[in-house]
Amino acid sequence: MGLLDEDWDLVLLQPLFNDCALGFIHKITSKGTPLVSFLQQVLQTSCLCLGGFHSSAFVSSSFLAYKDGMNFYQRWVNFDSI
Repeated sequence: MGLLDEDWDLVLLQPLFNDCALGFIHKITSKGTPLVSFLQQVLQTSCLCLGGFHSSAFVSSSFLAYKDGMNFYQRWVNFDSI
């Protein structure tokens, strides 16, 4: 029994540097098997504010442990991290 004859519940794919498997994945997912594609990388700070702009003067970055009352140096570091 070959891999194409198997019944697959879910296909997990890491798309970077995985081009050799794309034909096989296409054959499996054309039968209705769901595909989940994921990337293993660190999310940039600028991607975290896709819903709207947050002023770095008073909204701290989620990667920094600063609170609402930032001093000048903390605001500068917060601005530089975006």
